[in-house]
Amino acid sequence: MHYLTVRLEALLTTDVETALWSSEGLPSDELSVQNGILTVRANRWPLCIDPQMQAVNWIKIREGKQLEGKVRMKLQL
Repeated sequence: MHYLTVRLEALLTTDVETALWSSEGLPSDELSVQNGILTVRANRWPLCIDPQMQAVNWIKIREGKQLEGKVRMKLQL
């Protein structure tokens, strides 16, 4: 039997797009790329699993001035 391995990233994005995201500061690990896919493909605000705030920082860099006054971060310990 032969099994075909399918990666979500391979279906929903390209190497060129992930390289662009990487140049914008998004790490290239599997979870970060999945967060990137959710962010650029979602019709509404995406929910990213991001314990190290890497996707948040990438979104801030990517969207820049469009986020001013719209995003507020508050860490509660």
